[in-house]
Amino acid sequence: MKLLFEKPHYFFFPASLILIALGFILPLVNFDFNIRDTYVVVQHRWVFHLLALFGFLIALVYWVMYRTGKKLRYRLNALHVGTSLIGPILIFLCTLLYKDVLPLNPSGENSMDMELLEVYQHNNSVSMVILALLTITLVVQLVFPANVLMAFMGGKEEKKD
Repeated sequence: MKLLFEKPHYFFFPASLILIALGFILPLVNFDFNIRDTYVVVQHRWVFHLLALFGFLIALVYWVMYRTGKKLRYRLNALHVGTSLIGPILIFLCTLLYKDVLPLNPSGENSMDMELLEVYQHNNSVSMVILALLTITLVVQLVFPANVLMAFMGGKEEKKD
């Protein structure tokens, strides 16, 4: 685990390659969302490739910091890498909690009763949890550039063996 936090480029390079592979392997499914009455539809492939691009950029910066001998703060690295690893996994697991099937009344038709309201409230609660996890994950990503800037400003050089 210490290697993962001291040399995070060992995590981000393979993770980016896996994201690119997932973008090509997974079926062409659309990811759609609504922003103020504007519906945006994006294929999952492009979402995976965009995340892989960010992963490659982060890995490249970590690798350059390692090669130049600049010492990054261990706790900030652990926070960034841990959140980057655990955040998307938790978000994915939360998406599995959505109830997709509308409840049926005894006659077999969809109805607007208490059961339907409970499903709506459950899905709304799951959406709020996902939004909170996504916000935390994105805010913690700001630790990375702060850590890099502190390494350049602080000037601590790592001793090479």
